[in-house]
Amino acid sequence: MIKIMKHFVIMAFTLLVFTGCNTDQAKVTQEDVFSYKNSYVGDNGAVGSITKALPSPAGEHVSSLELQTKVLPYGLILNYEHTDSAEMVEINYEETGLFNATYLFCLIQNVEWVQFNFAEKQIRVNREELQKWYGKDL
Repeated sequence: MIKIMKHFVIMAFTLLVFTGCNTDQAKVTQEDVFSYKNSYVGDNGAVGSITKALPSPAGEHVSSLELQTKVLPYGLILNYEHTDSAEMVEINYEETGLFNATYLFCLIQNVEWVQFNFAEKQIRVNREELQKWYGKDL
């Protein structure tokens, strides 16, 4: 009986250690989107990290990102595609586009427009129009 208890305690301790390590590792690998504040459109690493942290419509994910930096005003194009686990849910693309554009305009200094090519709809948001809507400088 004592041998069984020893094995049980050792297995429980091992499980606790591995579970604790995995939880800490998940917290460490999550990036804080606000650490990219004051990024620029040309910094594809920062822009890519920001877009990965933004919510996507149900059943879609960002498949590619295009940085438009050759001609002013600078912009971003986010292309979305259906995922394998696409659910039949009503999607409000305008709400998602405005929400994500707000984050992008607040975090990326020189982006003036963002275009979202969702699977079902295309939305383009300009910084100036969004600032007028909010009544604040983003």
